[in-house]
Amino acid sequence: MKISLIKILIIFGFGLYSACANQGAPPGGPPDQTPPYVVHTIPDSNATNVSRTTAVEFEFSESIDARSVEGNLFISPNPGDDAKLKVKGRKIRMEMADSLIADITYTITLGTGIKDLRRNALKESYTLGFSTGEKLDRKQISGRVFAEKSVEVTVWSYFLDTNDEIDPTIIRPAYATQCDEEGNFRLANLAPRNYRLFAVRDGNKNQLYDKSSEQIGVTSSDVDLRGENQYARNMFFRLMLEDTSRVRIVSLDQADRRHLRVRFSRAVHPGLKDDNRLSEVNGRKLSIVDLLPDPDNPNLWSMTTLPRDSSHCELLIKNLKDTYGRPVSDSIRYEFKSVANPDTTSPRIRSVIPPDSSRMLFPGQAILANFSEAIDTSQTDSLFTLLQDSTTQVRAIERWNGLRRLEIWPDSTWSGTKWMRLNLDSTKIKDVAGHQLSGSKTFAWRVLDPDTLSAISGRITDRDSLAWGRIFLQLKKDGEEAREAVAADESGSYRFGAILPGKYILSGFRDSDNNGLYSFGSTFPFLPAERFFVAQDTILVRARWPNEGNNYVIEK
Repeated sequence: MKISLIKILIIFGFGLYSACANQGAPPGGPPDQTPPYVVHTIPDSNATNVSRTTAVEFEFSESIDARSVEGNLFISPNPGDDAKLKVKGRKIRMEMADSLIADITYTITLGTGIKDLRRNALKESYTLGFSTGEKLDRKQISGRVFAEKSVEVTVWSYFLDTNDEIDPTIIRPAYATQCDEEGNFRLANLAPRNYRLFAVRDGNKNQLYDKSSEQIGVTSSDVDLRGENQYARNMFFRLMLEDTSRVRIVSLDQADRRHLRVRFSRAVHPGLKDDNRLSEVNGRKLSIVDLLPDPDNPNLWSMTTLPRDSSHCELLIKNLKDTYGRPVSDSIRYEFKSVANPDTTSPRIRSVIPPDSSRMLFPGQAILANFSEAIDTSQTDSLFTLLQDSTTQVRAIERWNGLRRLEIWPDSTWSGTKWMRLNLDSTKIKDVAGHQLSGSKTFAWRVLDPDTLSAISGRITDRDSLAWGRIFLQLKKDGEEAREAVAADESGSYRFGAILPGKYILSGFRDSDNNGLYSFGSTFPFLPAERFFVAQDTILVRARWPNEGNNYVIEK
């Protein structure tokens, strides 16, 4: 339970606030940056047979700002709304309107939002456990929330009976604790029960989940502590915004008779490509030849169709998913009046990867060219020339990934090459309306010296011998965006080759629903998230020294 700030102010009143206001830092000297810490508690930590009339008390190393206690004190089991809290100087004192419950373990957690008068916060959350009976419940759950500003996230634990569904929008947790700055959490002194956990960025600190505005994380399984198991570890969370509102088309713009720009009410996933159609209202079907999400706004999609006449049309979108991979609508129908303006726009190169003139072309790496609109890929003659050190032509294979991305794969690693130059033939690259490529058509890159590169390899195993689904891995260099994503083979072996020296973090997930995306699960009705791992230690890579044996386990 979270103690209300209103009750704090009623109890300590204006006299104490005035006294606290006079306790400023002495003049001169460096500012006080030492965080407060708990020096004494009543009752003692792990005490048993505690009197039911005991008032719980925390004494700190220095005076506490009473306002900071709001939303940062958690009591389990929930004592109801009649608990009284007093904040005076270095002490926080809690009294129950009725006596403590007999023969039960209490857990009281102080969050890191509690601060001293100079706004220094607790370095880490503090948990006090004690029992009014002869023994102390000692079950524990620990894990980590992988999120920005994880110290703002609390982990909630609920008693879960057989076939029960827990709706965190209307039910408050039996236990709650706060994450530290690294996202680590620990729920201690738990009763031997079956539990369901959620991680919530509880913005209004009322211990109820607001689907419309608050992020939540779902575990990959419930936690059963009813047997001999004393400790559940490695409970991992990733947060999502569980917006369950139905997706709709907000607007549809038409530049000409071939192009549509569709704005959805919220972000949808780029996998939107199957079983969709555009047709005239009288029934004549018109093919959608290309779909592309806006790279900067996943609410926007560009579509290319066969030429349309000025008529009433219907756009049908099926199998729609959000950016978390969850189905959000069975189908969307949108009627509009088509325009018959001719397409007069020429295609351009939107981007190349690696960026033009960069010094980051790996030996044997594919070059990717992204176009501004759908290209006629029926052209069979070579669309480009690839030159080694600007003089020698190199053989390479072209491959279209959709109608807007051209992949150029070399048939060698370009050993000894310093520069590569790509020339695109604009007379052969035309959009579906027949317009030739315009803009820049020549690009060059510095090729990395193979002696500066290295590799990372290892094996991923699974505690669950019955688990199935591909294991997707991602490698992220410290301080940069993730550079690669691969799927481990059937044995769990993996290898990232041709990587630069530096520090890397490896992560991965088991794709149990086989959709190629990490599935975050849902809260109510409950659907577990897919299991994932994040390596606790960075992998240090040195040039020419492959780092092998980086083995990790996906926990149950």
